[in-house]
Parts: sequence; C-alpha cells; structure tokens
Amino acid sequence: MLKQYSKVNAGFLSLLFLMISFLNLSMPMEKVAAAQVTDFGVSYRTHIQNEGWAQGFVNDGDLSGSEGKGLRLEGIEIKLTGDVPGDLGIEYRTHIQNIGWEEEFASNGDFSGSEGQGLRLEGIEIRLTGQEAQNYSVKYRTHIQNEGWEQGWVYDGAMAGSEGKGLRLEAIEVVIEEKAAASDNLGNSGSTNVSTDQTQEETIPEETVPEQSEPVDTGSGVSVLDFGAKGDGVANDTSAIQAALNANSAVYIPDGTYMIDVNTSLKPQSGQTITLAENAVLKAIPSSNSTNAVIRISGQNNITITGGSIVGERYGHFGTTGAWGMGVTILDGASGIDISNMTITDCWGDGIYLGGTPAVSAVTVDNVVSDNNRRQGMSITNASNVTVSNSVFSNTNGTAPQAGIDIEPNGGQSASQITIINVQSYNNKGMGIQLLGTNGSVQGVDIINSRLSDNNEVGLKLDTASDVSADYVEISNNSYGIDIPRNLINASFSNMTITNNRSRGVSMVTSRQSSGVQNIVFRDSVISNSSQGSPATMDGVRIDSYDSTGVMSNIAFKNVKFVDNQSVATQRYGLTMGSSSTISGVTVDSSCSFAGNAAGSYIGALSFV
Repeated sequence: MLKQYSKVNAGFLSLLFLMISFLNLSMPMEKVAAAQVTDFGVSYRTHIQNEGWAQGFVNDGDLSGSEGKGLRLEGIEIKLTGDVPGDLGIEYRTHIQNIGWEEEFASNGDFSGSEGQGLRLEGIEIRLTGQEAQNYSVKYRTHIQNEGWEQGWVYDGAMAGSEGKGLRLEAIEVVIEEKAAASDNLGNSGSTNVSTDQTQEETIPEETVPEQSEPVDTGSGVSVLDFGAKGDGVANDTSAIQAALNANSAVYIPDGTYMIDVNTSLKPQSGQTITLAENAVLKAIPSSNSTNAVIRISGQNNITITGGSIVGERYGHFGTTGAWGMGVTILDGASGIDISNMTITDCWGDGIYLGGTPAVSAVTVDNVVSDNNRRQGMSITNASNVTVSNSVFSNTNGTAPQAGIDIEPNGGQSASQITIINVQSYNNKGMGIQLLGTNGSVQGVDIINSRLSDNNEVGLKLDTASDVSADYVEISNNSYGIDIPRNLINASFSNMTITNNRSRGVSMVTSRQSSGVQNIVFRDSVISNSSQGSPATMDGVRIDSYDSTGVMSNIAFKNVKFVDNQSVATQRYGLTMGSSSTISGVTVDSSCSFAGNAAGSYIGALSFV
C-alpha cells in the first residue's frame, strides 16, 4: 500500500513540475523581468503637479506619479538602495518644457527637473555608471499624456517620453536588472531601445488587424471621419463626432472645419482623450440661445482634449442679450480635466468656463490661447486645484467684466488652490486678472512668472481674497498696476516689476471693508514710472482708508525700489499714506530706495526700520 501511494505521489509531483515549467515558459516577458532579483534596488520619487513630493519614495518598479488625474511630473530624484556593488551609481536627466534637455546629468538622489515654475517633464534618460555598470541594466518606462504606457520599457540611457510633441510625463516605473535578464527581455542583446510591448506587437496574428471597413485607430484615436463627419465647413458634424465619442475612449479629429451645434454641444465621456490635428477647427453654428458651448463637460472625470482650435459664434449670434456662449464649459463636479495646445476665439461669452455645482477640481489648462472672446478669456467660479500655464488671454471685449482671467465665485461657491504660471494677459477691455470674492470665497491663488499688460482697467485686481502670492510678475501699461480695494488677507508680492501704468502702480485705497487688508508684503521689487495718464498726479504706491470698520495693518516693503527713471518724471511720490486711524503697522525697511520721483520720495507717517 505504501509503495502504491509513493508511485502515485511521484507521478503527481512530476506532473506538477511540468506544469510549473510550462507556466514559467509562458509567463509574459514583463513578469519574467520582475522576477529577476539583485541584492540591491532602486528608489525614486517624483514632484507631482498640485501634490508636490507628497507621494514619497517608491521602489523597484512601483509607480511614481499618477494615472487618470492628468497631472504632470515636474521633477524627479533617483537613488540606488541596499547592498550596491562596487562603484555602481545612477544618473539621469530630464527634458523640461520650454527648456529642453538638461545639460548635466543629476546623480544618486539629486534633483532633476524644475521647481516652482510649473513646467512639465517631457522625457527622461537614465543610465548606470561605474565599472559595475557592465553587469547591470536600468529599465524604465513612462506614462505619457495621451499615449499612456504605449511606448513600453527602454534601457540604459534611452529616452522614455517624447520630444517635440509637448506631452507631459505623468508617471514612471524603474527597475534594476542583471545584464543577462535584460538581454532575455529584449530578445536582442544588441539593442538598447526596444520595448517588450513593441516586441509583442510584431507577433500579433494577422487576423487581429481590423478590416479597412471598420474604424481604424490612427495612433491618436479613431477618426471622426469613420463616423461620418465631413469637416467641410458646411455640414453639421455634431452628431457624427458625438457618435465617435460615444463609442471610443480615444478620438482623433483630422484637419478640417467641423460645424458644431452649440445648443447640443459635444459631450466628452470619462476617461476619454480627444486629439485635434493642428488645423482642425470646431466652429460654432450661430445660435439664438444665450447659454451654449462648443464643448460641454459635466460631471465627467479624467478627460484630455488637446490641439486644434475652437471658433465661437459671436459674429453670427442671433440676438443681443446674454453672455454665456462658451468655447469649453467644465461643470458640476468634473475632475481631472486637461485642456492643452488649443486656440479658442470669438465666443459669445467666455473662452473657458469652470463652475457649476458641485465644484470642479484638478483642471489643467496648458498652452492655450483664448483671444477676442466677448465676456471673459477664462472664468473660474466654483473650482479647486486648477493650474493655468503657458497660456495667453487677450483682446477680451464686448460685455462686462471683459477680463483675461476672472476668478469670481457665485453665491455660496468657492475658488481655491489656483496656480497661474507663465501666463500673458493683455489688451483686455477689463482687468488682466481679477480675484473677486465678494459673493464666495477666493483662497490660495499663486501667480508666477507672468505678464499683465496693456489692459484697459487694472492689471491685477484683488478684491476680497486670502493667501495670495505673486512672484516674478510684470505689470505694465494698465490703469492701476495692482488694485486692492478691500479685504485682502495674507498676500505676498516678490520680484515684481510694476511700471508705466497710467494711474497708480499699487493702489491700496479701501472702502466698505469687513475683514480688512492685513499681512501684506512687497519684497525685491521695482515700482516705477506710474501716472503715465496724468503726469505727476499719481503715486507709485498709495495707502489710504475710507472705512470706519475695516482695518489696514501689517503692510511691509522690503528691498523695493520706488523710482522714476524717465527724462521727464511722471510718478508723483514713490509712496504715500493717508492719516486714517484704521491704518497701522506700515513699515519700510532700510534696503528700500527712492529716486527720481516728480514730487519727492514719500509722504505720510511711515515707519522706517
């Protein structure tokens, strides 16, 4: 009985061994690679848009970054961990938006990328260094905007990402392998830039290729032409494009002019990527409806729209009332929305509108030109975690407020955690940028490396807001440069150039306050050549109060130059302050300077420290 059991058991073990061997042989290449073990590993962390370093370090093939949020990587640190052999090291460099490839490689945990500039990483190269590098390979892949993980794994200094496409990196995975394991995974020991995904694609059976009669993915998505869109500037293409959107997660709109019914609107779905060719235009069919949109995103998540143009119907609109005909409307709790590389012009209302209930969140607007729209270049009414970068808002005109960017919640709404970086807002009939929190809360707005110029009204208006910063912003040739009429709490202005404005450079003249103007600092800035419209009548900075309730307190100037350097001075005083008892704690430190002002340096009971 014992012998019989042993024979059965032995047979079972043999069969089990064969099954395990078969499973190992049939295991996907990626899994085999993951099974390779060394005595050391790699640890890395990424600086993520809106989240910073919060994710922390991850290890050995884990995902660093995000998927489905549309957030860019802005920086990276990589280091080897564990029992690292000999002199083995790791170095890396990134391709940065507007900058290109870094000249020098970072190494062994140093930072690569950019900080505080809101610039996306577009590519990365990673390689091992030292004598021991001949025995190991570094393998990595990136999640690319619009393309996902499609590029696959690359090795040892090859580029992961893209050049010349303007696409952000959203996530990365990194693995260290012994050289033999890397060669096995490549299937070609002489190649360093072939992905496992590419190798597998070459072996796809012929019968899996779609027939020509079926919609064909162009690489950027299924073409709307396959669903009957014409793009001839005549046919109403709304239904055809919507049919493509309803049936596919990635949709491509080739060159052409596609007429869109703005009363119906195009309605993208969650998880969708829409790519427009460079000369693709979505053109609004004229409407009598004062509330409409070319693209309407309501309550959907994780949508990317990139490329092409939107042309509104302001010159064909039937009627004269209303002002809510939008290019792109994002509403009602939508999140993870990315609009990029697009021009939006001639809308009856706003180029882009963010709002509705509940608030929208995690919205990115990058490399967008919003021009000649009737009401606003962009409105932010009920939203959080919004980034506007590398964009232009210009020539807004037609009906108030006519701002480049207007951050103005409706009653009971809020706008918070908004970053505006590398933006130009110019030649608007209203303000360059306005923060107006009189109906709802405006909090946490950062404006960086931007230019607000040639606007008919104020360059930057701050009316009822908190926790605001502006850094490296040029404000020129507006009415006031900066206007603070009431209720601004905790604001910092650094490295500002406020020059050649037609009235005051900075006006802090308050009325009808509730909380007051408190904790304001200007540092390392130049305020010059104000009062261009009426020479020698207006000042570089004026502080005054017409309130009986609200206060003005803790206003500091540090290393600020109050100057007029023209042949005929127009700036009256560099700095003046009224005598109201509600004003206190205005200080000017010893590094500030005054020069060339028409009437003198300053006037008022200022405190010099």
